[in-house]
Amino acid sequence: MELELIGFLGVGLVAVLVSIGFHVGVVLAFVGFLGIMLVQGPMAGLRCLSLIPYGTCNSYTLAIIPLFLLMGEFVVMSGAVSNLFSASRCWFGRIPGGLAIVSLVTNTGLAATTGSSIASTAMTTRIALPEMEKFGYDRATAAGVIAAGGTLAVLIPPSIFLIFYAMLAEVSVGKMLLAGFLPGLWNSLLFLFMILAMAILMPEKMPAGPKSTWMERIKSIKDVWGVMLIAVSIVVGLYGGIVTSTEVGGFGVILAFILVLINRKFTWLKLREAVWNATWSTSMIFMVVIGSFIFSTFLTLTGMSDMVADFIINVDLPAVAKFTGIILVFMFLGCFVDAFSMLAITLPIFLPAIDGLGWDIHWFGIIAVVMVEVATLTPPLGVVVHTAKAIAGPDVEIMTVFKAVVPFLLVQIFTVYTLYFFPQIVLFLVERANI
Repeated sequence: MELELIGFLGVGLVAVLVSIGFHVGVVLAFVGFLGIMLVQGPMAGLRCLSLIPYGTCNSYTLAIIPLFLLMGEFVVMSGAVSNLFSASRCWFGRIPGGLAIVSLVTNTGLAATTGSSIASTAMTTRIALPEMEKFGYDRATAAGVIAAGGTLAVLIPPSIFLIFYAMLAEVSVGKMLLAGFLPGLWNSLLFLFMILAMAILMPEKMPAGPKSTWMERIKSIKDVWGVMLIAVSIVVGLYGGIVTSTEVGGFGVILAFILVLINRKFTWLKLREAVWNATWSTSMIFMVVIGSFIFSTFLTLTGMSDMVADFIINVDLPAVAKFTGIILVFMFLGCFVDAFSMLAITLPIFLPAIDGLGWDIHWFGIIAVVMVEVATLTPPLGVVVHTAKAIAGPDVEIMTVFKAVVPFLLVQIFTVYTLYFFPQIVLFLVERANI
């Protein structure tokens, strides 16, 4: 059997096993191990299975993952979600679609401190949905808007997916985190314009919210200073080269824990729960990272990655057509496999081609992560949509929520192509950072 064919069969097997519910990390490691044994023999497979896990996890860079996860747990523990929502409501609640914009601002703030789209969506839905219903919002539309805003955590630092990409692409974690900052803000701005357009076209579903005085608005700022400080510290620390990406994670944990103490939210039970959640999530992510490196080694040995790269580079099509083809592959996979699986399957195949086409590796990382955002909104998986629907309750049909996020899916595709034609949105901070 041709080695390249073995590689394609391995990719197909991973996609099938993940789509029917097997854990992505286990599947990647298992298929990669079997593939290496087929290509180079049992001893080579066992050698990779023993060396890659230690070599991958014995990394100072990977320490950033548990630190950012723990920081996110402390931010949630501090009560920042309700504070963000209350402050945003004071400033934006009265304009058309105001409470939808408030949920977007809340999700953006959480994205800048937690890095978890599911956590952002769940917390914002619990707080924002009852308030939006009280002022006459359509329940399914409100859940869809909140779910769309939750995807911003995938792109805005400290995104775990940006760290995962940096590990697989072997680029600076700090530069990848910075690369996501301006595109994340651009994405948020486009979402805001879409909400305003929807509020104008469907005023009965997205009416204006409560009015606040200027005194209430000014007072609300003191409730969100902690979240703002953490978000600014991450970006300024990385951009100025003041601290490394790992050090900024540790600094963020300290600031978030101080915020918990200041807000008087500390209990030993909550601390244990936060540490446990961060530890559990770290273990799952490390398993995916290990599996991804084993699977990537298998694809490299088969020569499949080089074959696909040669095809993409040499096919007689304009660059934008090649780019569109890559986007369509991401969109197709996003319907059937989770976000980590999508990156783990595609990156070992696409990265050699990206290098050959002369495209910037950091820029492509942001493109890939934006497509992860699309995958989290796309049926039938659409994890953030299912999260919002689960909290919204059984009286909301899942398909009505999926319909509500369609305008935001179009925004995501528009975002991808603006980043294609204007790559400096991604590269501006990366090229000027002291890293």
